[in-house]
Amino acid sequence: MEDLHRQAQKEVMPDETRKVLPPTPDRVEEALLALLREFTSGYIVVDALDEFTDQKLVLRFLRKAAESKTTRVLITSRKEADIERSLRRMASECIDLQNSEVDADIRRYIEHKVEADDIENRLCRRPPWVRKAIRDALSSKANGMFRWVVCQLEVLQDCDHELDIIEALASLPETLDQIYARILLRIPDRHRRTTLRVLQWLIHSKLPLSVDELAEILVADPSMQPPFDARRRLFDPEDVLRHCGSFVRCDYSMASTFYWESCRKVRIAHHSIQEFLLSKRVFGSDYADFTLEEPAANLSIARTCLTYLMQLQHTPLPWNGTRIDLPLWIKPRTDLPLMTYAVHF
Repeated sequence: MEDLHRQAQKEVMPDETRKVLPPTPDRVEEALLALLREFTSGYIVVDALDEFTDQKLVLRFLRKAAESKTTRVLITSRKEADIERSLRRMASECIDLQNSEVDADIRRYIEHKVEADDIENRLCRRPPWVRKAIRDALSSKANGMFRWVVCQLEVLQDCDHELDIIEALASLPETLDQIYARILLRIPDRHRRTTLRVLQWLIHSKLPLSVDELAEILVADPSMQPPFDARRRLFDPEDVLRHCGSFVRCDYSMASTFYWESCRKVRIAHHSIQEFLLSKRVFGSDYADFTLEEPAANLSIARTCLTYLMQLQHTPLPWNGTRIDLPLWIKPRTDLPLMTYAVHF
């Protein structure tokens, strides 16, 4: 919101006005609407409206924007009663994606993922009858859920022989919750705590982390002795994601905050995963050790950052002759990848 506010202010407000207006939601809305009026035609695309924390605020802005004859608005969302009622009042057209065309797209997606000749795709090297059985089973049970198919294909990648495949296809979970529970239960005991910490950071950190930053949380672990030990640093930072499976994705993004540069960021792969991990359904289950309540997660992250910051006492400060040049010193460091995050957050 702050980034949008600054960009809109830069376009439509004089310098002296920008200095005194903090980015409140009303002022963000005012600035964006003013920005839209500067164009002869404008387009707003909102993906996954159901994942916004303040849907009423976003809908209010979209209703005002849609009143303009020069602005077109495209919104996607899962079916939720409140959102559906609001959209039907303002939308000129609604398209239901739960139809035969979506099922056909899913079949094409399954065909591609099973048959693609890729070095990382083990399914394409399975016998033809196995590939057909996978295509038929997933296509018939997907019920319009792309996410369900993605998770099932990942599980099937790990099947090493005929009996594995038969058992996996015979016991396909029917819901996303069942899939996510199965993924958690398959994590080996010795890696469960590490995976828990990774998921805590991915859900509750202030900004998305790079692979190198995320891997560095293993080096700083307040519950271990010593709390900071560089010998716990992974040979390959990518291994920090090894047991997270389809829970995470990596993408390239350019963050606008002061010190991040263009790099691969790690994110929770789908909003339904975060909903599941934060829900009360995890309590009392066989995977209750993956409870990710916000207070406990924030405490764990804070303790990790403090442990990391304690390394400052072992690091010489950059003395330029008259002062300690701290702003330069806290720029990204290859030897301590998580330091910049720990300093600022």
